[in-house]
Amino acid sequence: MNKTKGIIKLVFIIFLSIFLSLSLEGCKGKKLFKEEYVLIDDNGVIKCENFDYVICLEKEKGKDFVVLNLADVQLTDEQVIYNNGIATYAYELMDTLIEETKPDLITLSGDQGYGEAYSINAIAEVINKHNIPWAYVFGNHDMECSGLSIDEQVELYSSYSNCIGKYGPEEAAYVKDSIPRAGNYIINIVERDNDSFYIVRSIFMLNTGNKMDYFEIEGDKLNNQFYDHLNDNQLEFYKWGLECAKKYNNGVYPKSTIIEHIPIAAYAFAFAEAFNSNYTAYQYNQIHAIAAGYLPYESERGDCWKEGYKDSFGVCHEVICCSPIDDHIFEVLKEYGSTDSMLVGHDHKNNFSISYQGIRLTFSTKTGYGSQYESQVNGGTILIITEDSITFKHIYK
Repeated sequence: MNKTKGIIKLVFIIFLSIFLSLSLEGCKGKKLFKEEYVLIDDNGVIKCENFDYVICLEKEKGKDFVVLNLADVQLTDEQVIYNNGIATYAYELMDTLIEETKPDLITLSGDQGYGEAYSINAIAEVINKHNIPWAYVFGNHDMECSGLSIDEQVELYSSYSNCIGKYGPEEAAYVKDSIPRAGNYIINIVERDNDSFYIVRSIFMLNTGNKMDYFEIEGDKLNNQFYDHLNDNQLEFYKWGLECAKKYNNGVYPKSTIIEHIPIAAYAFAFAEAFNSNYTAYQYNQIHAIAAGYLPYESERGDCWKEGYKDSFGVCHEVICCSPIDDHIFEVLKEYGSTDSMLVGHDHKNNFSISYQGIRLTFSTKTGYGSQYESQVNGGTILIITEDSITFKHIYK
């Protein structure tokens, strides 16, 4: 009897092993994003036919396409309601930057506020009245959701006529601590070529989430702030977007830019590699920490940058608050060879821009005096997109 039971048990185990093996094998090749997006010319408007989170904006041939980025405005409802001057200054600064740069697109790289209705409405009203397409990503403070849920924030943004931001695919907005990481979408800058069109540049708007717990970290930490980074599903969304775009660009990936809030670990590696720690006019503390004491205009001269990095500019006046471990996202970007630039916010006193291993990593200049700020590193950042290149420039106010 025991022998029979043993045989039955053995057969069951073998059957279960085969079943699990086949199931896992099937999962290995499973794609989160199966259907390709389709771009069409609908009565003179180039748009995505099957996904609302792929947006197209047309670039005029022979003319630069200008993107103005506003970073870390970070207003509270209290500042908006009772206005202690910080809110008014933010409104005036945003108006001035928009009027002076005359952008084709305005982006917000996160930490607009703290997920509160009054501050979102106040910022949105200032931008929306200029009748220019604008988009946003969520920052870690927006994700804290002290006021509105992420779904409510997306709905509020969407109520503004010129806002093109989207919730994005559910697969990329996985839920963590009851908060979906929403706000992942693609903005294609397209240009017409006779009767057809092509993608000049894909801009990936991605949500880097909030803080993250690391219970065990081997080796040296990059910094002492435990901030999150893109997850595997978001990287799959990024890859999917590039693969879909190939068919509109003669089988090659278009050039692309990523806009997100929290910097990837490569920002720390890039600064460590590029900054001239022997430049005696400056104070240099730790490789992944602070290089304080030099001004934005001084960095333009190139003295503080090593050979091979003389085209760097901007300052690093606080700890680089990326993930405390190497997130390996940079390797994915290099593997595909499409992304030549990334723009982040998050660090209010950093706005350095370094071309590192073929990818320009840039901190946007903080906009306004909400939360921590440095008056000499304040304003906005513009991205100038041509048919074959992108240039970054800080606007100081």
